[in-house]
Amino acid sequence: MHPVALQYTTMKNESNRMTATLRSALLKYVENTKNGSLPTKKVQDMPESDLLAALQHFDSGTDFAYVIDVAQLQMYGQYNMAEALGYEPEALTLGGLIEALHPDERQMLHKLSRRMLEFVRRYRVEPVFSVGHRIRKADGSYVRILRRVYPLHIDERHQVRLYVCLCTDITAHVTTDKITLDVTLPPAAPCTRAEALGYFRDILSEKPVKFTPQELAVIRVWVETDSAKLAAGRLGITVRTAETHLKNARKKLGVRRTLDLVLYAKEQGLV
Repeated sequence: MHPVALQYTTMKNESNRMTATLRSALLKYVENTKNGSLPTKKVQDMPESDLLAALQHFDSGTDFAYVIDVAQLQMYGQYNMAEALGYEPEALTLGGLIEALHPDERQMLHKLSRRMLEFVRRYRVEPVFSVGHRIRKADGSYVRILRRVYPLHIDERHQVRLYVCLCTDITAHVTTDKITLDVTLPPAAPCTRAEALGYFRDILSEKPVKFTPQELAVIRVWVETDSAKLAAGRLGITVRTAETHLKNARKKLGVRRTLDLVLYAKEQGLV
């Protein structure tokens, strides 16, 4: 067989095995948890492209994949992770994966992950995120991976319930240690790629969003009261003014919920 044809056949066989592994894991997950929001038929009929769009660069020696259940905060359906990273199968949990992230990048990656979910909810699109970052292998060394994040299941409120990550070792091709992010949008997306990337600019630049003193005052009181009305009474302003400050602060951060705003303020040490 011609070398190119042999390579293609090898990649195709590897892709088929990966598809079968992830699909089997999804079916088992649905069966075990009786997850009515993810019907078995949906998994069985899931297009190959939903799982394998990035496999043109797939290499069974260095690449791996896994599925994340957002609601249950669980990782399952791991493919080739033990072989690629050297960990024992029992260590391949979501907590273990987080622990393996580079300590200098862990907090930023956490923020990016939360913002990705919010982006999908806000714009009601199904993008593909490509994140470049470092991860520790079992031998203590770090490799740089390109992690492609594909939403697998989005519920009626457009919240991501499941997503798959396809990870490629790019250590030999990239010299930067900085986290990188790119977004691929569907044709009918309500925003441009530049606008989408701007949604994450504050995190990637490591420059915190600046709130006005009035906005900070309302946020700080809201943390204690969980109510714009009580915050307004304590600060001696109208409820409408308090709600306006919260709205402006959420807009600056690019989130819908005041809870996300408060979590960000806590992370930055503002409250």
